[in-house]
Amino acid sequence: MVQLRNSIVLLAAMACFVDSVHHPEGSFTGPVLSGMLGFILLLKGLTATPRPAGAVLSGCILAALSVGSDQGFLNDNSLWYIGLFILAGAGFGFWERIEKFWK
Repeated sequence: MVQLRNSIVLLAAMACFVDSVHHPEGSFTGPVLSGMLGFILLLKGLTATPRPAGAVLSGCILAALSVGSDQGFLNDNSLWYIGLFILAGAGFGFWERIEKFWK
């Protein structure tokens, strides 16, 4: 099982917090949700044990999708975006259980 440093998840959390502070005009729910995702990433990043690579990469993908949609780079109503967001969320939240299932 490959493990990555928790600092990568902390960088993704910082990107979410910066996005929630510097959000586009007229958008309220996107920055709030990005800030909540940043808080969840922060909690996962502050754990003492290293996270599995799949969970770290899924968290980074979640942060990139959240920031990209808030800044207008991605269309958050497309089927690809929604599917990738759900897959990344499931990978981030349940990666240890997925690894146990595969073994």
